[in-house]
Amino acid sequence: MATFANETAIITVGDNSEEASRKLQQASNNINNWTQAWKIRINESKSVHVLFTYKQTVQAPITLNNTIIPYSNNSKYLRMNLDAKLCWKEHIKKNLQRVT
Repeated sequence: MATFANETAIITVGDNSEEASRKLQQASNNINNWTQAWKIRINESKSVHVLFTYKQTVQAPITLNNTIIPYSNNSKYLRMNLDAKLCWKEHIKKNLQRVT
């Protein structure tokens, strides 16, 4: 888990997408149990999950607090635009627009 201010990323690694998704669901379950114990609310509507891979795969649904977290091909974290293939194209494009 990577946390900075009010942004949190759960990062899992696997030999294949199924293993990575299984680990991500386990981490989500653990976080859900912890937040319920401490009466902390996570805004699931601001959450997405991204599978960083070059392979085309079927995405397993990930849930948090009984809510399906939608899959996305990209996500923004700490002002970085991360895409599923980590090619940085969108990040560079948006930053070029900002400075011009």
